[in-house]
Amino acid sequence: MTTLLIVAYEGLGTALEAAANNILGQHPRQLFVIDAGFNEPPEQLQKRVGDTLSKISDKDGILILTDIYGSTHANVVQNMAQDDIQVISGVNLPMLLRACNYCHLPLAELTDKAITGGCEGIRSGPD
Repeated sequence: MTTLLIVAYEGLGTALEAAANNILGQHPRQLFVIDAGFNEPPEQLQKRVGDTLSKISDKDGILILTDIYGSTHANVVQNMAQDDIQVISGVNLPMLLRACNYCHLPLAELTDKAITGGCEGIRSGPD
């Protein structure tokens, strides 16, 4: 099962996790959250992310979800991406729910499912 890590501005990651837990209830997944401080130095955040990643021993991979493409914390985690660590920016609740529901898939497939879920969760007006 792929591990999920949210790295987002203070409070957002924690709120997304709480909403997912409320909607999905007890759900078999590994979900970690790092709330990035608004003025947190990149080196400090990189250390916190690295420490968290070192605690995760997931042979199935890690999907990191960040809130804003190009933000300091998104850039920090993007530099950590590798074959078994994928990064998606623009996390929203539909993306997180899709990732939680499909965390049993291989990392590449899960990444695609999460992006699709995030995009399809954005609508204007009635269908």
